[in-house]
Amino acid sequence: MLKKLLFTSICTVALATSGYAAELKINADVEAYYKAQTDYRTPLDSADWLDANGAGGGKSYEDGFDDRGGANNRSSQTARAHGNVDFIGLAGENDFDGTTWYNFIGFMRLKLDANDPDDNYGSDQEKDGSYVDKASIGDLWVRYSPAAMVGIKIGTQTIAATANAYGIGHKFVGDKDDDFVFYTAGVVDEKPGISIDLHLSKDIELGVAMLQGMGDLSKIISGGSSAQANNTVLWFKGNFGMIEATLGHQSISVGDNDSSTDDGSTVNTDDTFGEWGHGYAHTITNAVVKVNIGDFSPFIGYQAASGEAASAKTGLGSPTCQSTAVNNNICPSDDERAINLSSITLGLLANLGPGKLAAEYTTITAPEWGEKDYVLAVLEVDSTIHINYQYPITENASITAFYNSLTTKEDKKLREDIETLEASSVAAARPLGAFTWSSSSSVGLSFQMKYGN
Repeated sequence: MLKKLLFTSICTVALATSGYAAELKINADVEAYYKAQTDYRTPLDSADWLDANGAGGGKSYEDGFDDRGGANNRSSQTARAHGNVDFIGLAGENDFDGTTWYNFIGFMRLKLDANDPDDNYGSDQEKDGSYVDKASIGDLWVRYSPAAMVGIKIGTQTIAATANAYGIGHKFVGDKDDDFVFYTAGVVDEKPGISIDLHLSKDIELGVAMLQGMGDLSKIISGGSSAQANNTVLWFKGNFGMIEATLGHQSISVGDNDSSTDDGSTVNTDDTFGEWGHGYAHTITNAVVKVNIGDFSPFIGYQAASGEAASAKTGLGSPTCQSTAVNNNICPSDDERAINLSSITLGLLANLGPGKLAAEYTTITAPEWGEKDYVLAVLEVDSTIHINYQYPITENASITAFYNSLTTKEDKKLREDIETLEASSVAAARPLGAFTWSSSSSVGLSFQMKYGN
């Protein structure tokens, strides 16, 4: 994979310098950090736990999540390094009221991760918590502007306004593995589709996109496949001087696949084949308001998700569970799909002498286990904190001290039902037990650099 990506990059440079592009810019950024973090338990690292507890029949990875596959070994993962190389092609230079704009912009991002501890399944190092080096393509798109105020973008793209980090104007460092990322979890990134952005002025932007895919938050709460999702996105970004506002809204449909095929061939039970149905809908809304008062910028962020899950919330609605559980209310129905959660973020950006302070506190609100609209994967998540102090060494290099924390809470009803099922020797206790959390914190030092032409 790395050889293919390097070959693609070399070809891009060669084409640009041979006259196919009017101008080529190459920019790069890299972050390397050292941290002390506590191990933690999460449903997003439940595949190995389920296997170890007999639910997966050995190392099958068929049950549970492995999005945070190394979460239970975070204390050993002390150093992380990752970066991006961006290739930007520009053609058709124009001037509008002193502002330069281009008819065509082409963008390709090469993503490099030296030691990903969460993506080791299928590698030569399949042991829990081992790491792999990765090179992949991120955003890759072409944007055409027939006029200065409008752009049409086709390709794999990130809708920046769906990330509260974009509205805040700061992405907290030292969290490449997204252990504490709830403040900006709703982002839809690197999805193929088409978008149109309209600029009413240099400070006010509206946009709409139609994408194939959904972000991590949608995948986690809906249990659906990103590739099978249709996503319509609307966004607004406005800078009114003292006040800045960002709003994003995603309407997503996924699931309810037709497992039959036109040629009558046999399909498997998880609807990998067949026609995608887009039968269940949910929405993700995010917003940030930031107030600029001299060297201080307090901000408030909001995220909300509601709708229907793409798959039944657990496998606990099976006849086995219903017939053997002491209390059948423990076993939710297979058609129980309603989901709902929200979060509030309070934070501050401050210029303090030569350095910059950034801090946020996010609380997550969601129904408890057994209540209407509960979301299994985040039942026990309570709050997160990020604190950064960034000190510039040069114009393009800085050192940041950081502290991150995840606070969880025990869902009393969930824990009681797990104990009840275990006492009754009901096999359903194993998958239900995978949805418990524990807290984690991380403190460290991050080096960041940006360079290019």
